[in-house]
Amino acid sequence: MNYKRIEIIFLGIVSLISLVLSQSVIIYKTEYIGLFGLDQNAPFISIVLIVGISFIMFNHLILKISVFKNFFYSLVGITLTYIFAKIIFGIIIGFFVRLDNGKTPLGWEFQYMWSVIPIMTGLLIILTKFYGKRLKKPVKKNV
Repeated sequence: MNYKRIEIIFLGIVSLISLVLSQSVIIYKTEYIGLFGLDQNAPFISIVLIVGISFIMFNHLILKISVFKNFFYSLVGITLTYIFAKIIFGIIIGFFVRLDNGKTPLGWEFQYMWSVIPIMTGLLIILTKFYGKRLKKPVKKNV
């Protein structure tokens, strides 16, 4: 299986799961606190952790680096991409609220919080390529 196909399948599965959960599991405003949005919604955090664990395995398969180095780089990458995904999501929601002249109902953006997970996944895929260049390990074309 080639690398591009794995990326597309990984992003597709995560996006599909996020879409299904966005229609069935509601994130309330009381579950969203903190500067970078520390969510207390159990399904949301569970999916973020599953994506993080998948990313660790994805890096191990693609980059072929040591376990400790992989875990360290992956942990830093997961944390940073989660924060960046929240920031990107906040900018997009702010743009939509501005487009609507501030007339949107209070808390409607929390229903769309699930879109943070596909954004985070896309950033993690980009980060794998960056790690491959940085560590001088070519990203494997065929796995």
